[in-house]
Amino acid sequence: MEKEIIIDTNDEHRIYGYLTTPSEKADRLVIFVHGFTGNCNEHIFFNGSKYMAKQGIASFRFDLYSWKEKGRTFTDCDAQIHLDDLKSVYNQFKDQFSKIYLVGHSFGGIIVQLFTKPVSGVILWDGSHPADFIDQAEYKYVESLDSYTVNWGNVFVIGRKMHDDKWLKMTAKEIVDCVKSPIKIICAGNGILKEYGKEYFELANEPKEYTVIEGAGHTFDEEGVEEKLFEQTASWVLKN
Repeated sequence: MEKEIIIDTNDEHRIYGYLTTPSEKADRLVIFVHGFTGNCNEHIFFNGSKYMAKQGIASFRFDLYSWKEKGRTFTDCDAQIHLDDLKSVYNQFKDQFSKIYLVGHSFGGIIVQLFTKPVSGVILWDGSHPADFIDQAEYKYVESLDSYTVNWGNVFVIGRKMHDDKWLKMTAKEIVDCVKSPIKIICAGNGILKEYGKEYFELANEPKEYTVIEGAGHTFDEEGVEEKLFEQTASWVLKN
């Protein structure tokens, strides 16, 4: 079963997302956090929510910014705003589920590590790293927008707050030290972040687990790899 959930924030914005639940009542909830410039209906979240439900796990996927009424604008966001919104999502569900897990893909992996509320586990899907988030040389300042652009085939406009965000100056240890719960780090074997994921794992507190999905790129688009991603995630959630 799936239904849209709208959550009001303390600063008069709205968070739009989808709660997917199994046929029988679940006590575990996975909260998916998408990556930089992403959205909650990318295939790993859309399909992942259905997979989790089949394993008896509920999930909530949501947009960090949205074109819908009172949704946030991408250029106005920074990591702290994303953390505040994740807190609103957590508060929405904390009394409905006995165990809550945070799954962050790419930049979402930074957000779930920096989240300080008590959760049952944190899972990185090829999580970003401050040393390789965006090469500063890729940024182009546009005075008329008071913002920056980056060209990744499509040109994205990045607000000054995100460009100057303090987390970019943090070390990997400072980031992963924020995690006070079990952590599972899943890396894409063909992605550029595999070695950074290994660094997170080596620096993380126990209990922890590290997995590489061979043949996978950063967005897990290759045939058969998303199934392995889901299997690794669900099995870890069910045993923690």
